[in-house]
Amino acid sequence: MLVGFDGGNAVLDYGQSRETQKTLEKRPLATATEEEMEALTVRKLERVVPALNYLSSRGWECLGLSGRQQSSGSTSAGTFSIYSATEYLLRRRRP
Repeated sequence: MLVGFDGGNAVLDYGQSRETQKTLEKRPLATATEEEMEALTVRKLERVVPALNYLSSRGWECLGLSGRQQSSGSTSAGTFSIYSATEYLLRRRRP
């Protein structure tokens, strides 16, 4: 799944944990799997459209998309955070 946050930043989520993403950035790229390399490239592209174009060139196709919003808040003295995300369901094209 490719997730675009607030109409901008893109993250490739194939079920990896955030810890996996952090440790990947610290270890040699030669040890990374194909999926991890694609996730790193998408993170560097930063935006949804270039990420979708890149993934399409790598054999992925978009099956559908959905949107979601999440908010968090606190008391009147605290802060409030709202974000929206668009999730693009992807799969590898059949040969």
